[in-house]
Amino acid sequence: MEKTKFLPTRYQLLKGYLFLVGFPQDWFVSIDVTNKCNLRCKHCYFFEQDVEKELKADQWYEQLLEMKRKKTIPFLQCTWVGGEPLLRKDLIDKGRKLFKYNTIVTNGSFPIPNWRDNVNFYVSIDGDEERHDLVRNKKGLYQTIQKTIGESPVPVTVAFCINKLNHFSVETCFHEWRSHPNVKNFCVDFYTPIETLSDDLTLTMEERDAVLERLLKLKDAYPRYFAIDRSVLELMHSSRSRAVTDHCVFAKRASAFDPMGVRKEKCMLGNKADCNRCGCVVPFYMYSLTHKPTVIRNVWNKLSLK
Repeated sequence: MEKTKFLPTRYQLLKGYLFLVGFPQDWFVSIDVTNKCNLRCKHCYFFEQDVEKELKADQWYEQLLEMKRKKTIPFLQCTWVGGEPLLRKDLIDKGRKLFKYNTIVTNGSFPIPNWRDNVNFYVSIDGDEERHDLVRNKKGLYQTIQKTIGESPVPVTVAFCINKLNHFSVETCFHEWRSHPNVKNFCVDFYTPIETLSDDLTLTMEERDAVLERLLKLKDAYPRYFAIDRSVLELMHSSRSRAVTDHCVFAKRASAFDPMGVRKEKCMLGNKADCNRCGCVVPFYMYSLTHKPTVIRNVWNKLSLK
């Protein structure tokens, strides 16, 4: 009987590469494609940044082409944000073709384009209908999102930003969307305090740890649908989070551009973000792939369970 050969997946090969060499500079890029949005959400960091203008669409595209010519960045992965990025759908449609992989984070109030080849859409849903519309300052928005996702030509990811107003509705939201045919998975992060916003949205670290325990149970019960690795959730615990945020891989190895095409000093959340209480999942994810003791421990734990 012929033995079955083990062939690693592309993701496994990528993880092995990052374990050996770390993240190459600017593999991850974030672009604030516009400074405009049709909403004013309670937890939004964007309008606390000091950027009142934006490049015209043709200027943005020319800047990307110039960066491509000069090899300023490797054009691997881009996250298109804003503002509301789908207000500049035509610009993104051109710009996404310069990158190998693209993520578009939208508030769900505009139709999802039929882009299938190199794009993942993240739709922000921050709680059940009551909590979501409260956080987003827009009554009826949840129903609009239901229509948007129901009519989407491509599968989307639900992205939930956890804060004091909605943390108790995580499971409700998770299960509401879990069986939706157009939702492929579910991810979360925590609200990151912004120095010029009211701090009544920020969970204490003890409260955050309690939510993480609930998230780990969801991950164990629905490992494929819950898109975040267990190891990443564990890194967000108060006992380990500062080891990540004090040496943020994103700040060192990635780049975020504001609507004028200028690199931000910290990250996509802007200079007013409280890094010590960062809730963004990205730096924890990057750390989980490159910090060798963490990677070895995760591999050992998985082997021990077999």
